Amino acid sequence: MYELEPAIAEFERAFGCRIVIHCHGREFRGADGELFFPRVRLSHRKSCPELCGRLHTRDYCPERHYRKLPLLALREPERRAYVVHCRKGVVEVVSPLFVEQNHVATVYAGAWARPLPGATIRKLVKVLPVWAAGLLARAGELRRGETAHAETRKEKIAAFVARNYSKPVRTSDLAAKLYLSTIHTCHLVKRLFGVSFSELLMNERMSRAKALLANSQLSVGAIAELCGFGSSEQFSRMFRRRTGVSPREFRRSSE
Repeated sequence: MYELEPAIAEFERAFGCRIVIHCHGREFRGADGELFFPRVRLSHRKSCPELCGRLHTRDYCPERHYRKLPLLALREPERRAYVVHCRKGVVEVVSPLFVEQNHVATVYAGAWARPLPGATIRKLVKVLPVWAAGLLARAGELRRGETAHAETRKEKIAAFVARNYSKPVRTSDLAAKLYLSTIHTCHLVKRLFGVSFSELLMNERMSRAKALLANSQLSVGAIAELCGFGSSEQFSRMFRRRTGVSPREFRRSSE
């Protein structure tokens, strides 16, 4: 959680500033929608309460710079940082971030009122764009890593269902295998498969039952037991509810 926060905090210590990041897309968010840094960094007023919080009643900088910075970048494509002044006289160094010419985020370093630290500001104009681009690249690596991790978990969940569809398993059993809480596991299965764990398990059982009905001479009762249904009656009821026909009718149509 907050994987980018250590790098941001270290940069602040090195330059004696506060970093605020206004996100216009999902580049600094994980697959679950959570930010890679604390939400307080989205707001000037909350990040710099002693200055911006005292002078402003709302965060108006995002609105102003979201429109202005892309135009400046188009006019001066070689320039990657700007010194900006708000209407209250607060000064910051700003670096817009682009992905395929789309303005995805704005990184602010500051904030200062007079007297201004001129040497620090001049350094930040050179360093901030490089550091901000690196931060964006690291966020991309985190997002790709999460995707790969999610795929691995998806494979583990699918394998668990395939091995245990004939048993009376519950979400808590899967959670124990994944080393996650039951609630987290419920959300994970829903996100990865689009259905609940019980629905995923039932889909597997029905798929196996259909295959056995079509390709074996096993009785309906035996198939019900092999596929994890409590009884042939429950199996027949669930089968008809999902297919509109009974198991025997399905078998006859498959011959």
